[in-house]
Amino acid sequence: MSSFPSYELSDDFNSDTVATEAIDYRSYPAGSTIIEQGDDTTDVYTLIEGRAIAIQDGKKVGDIQQGEMFGAIAAFTGSKRRASVVATKDCVLRAIRQDTFVTMVKTQPEIAKSIK
Repeated sequence: MSSFPSYELSDDFNSDTVATEAIDYRSYPAGSTIIEQGDDTTDVYTLIEGRAIAIQDGKKVGDIQQGEMFGAIAAFTGSKRRASVVATKDCVLRAIRQDTFVTMVKTQPEIAKSIK
């Protein structure tokens, strides 16, 4: 993958509970699948740049805008992904590992307010 611009973490993510190696920045070109419905992956994402849509059973069920977090249900429950997410514009995402995300929410419950 290409090099990523430097992004400041929001106050929600500035904590001793977040190890640098638990956060990854990823890019996806328009048209690519970020999450596939039915996958076992559990990372939680924040859309830094771009736009994406959520698709469940072949039907669009939502838009994902810059700054929105997605993928938290699988992180909390350990279940398979309930929907696919496809980039509609080139995207840069912040990915946080499941264990780190769950710890963050336990220690900083205000993070849960940004989950939709």
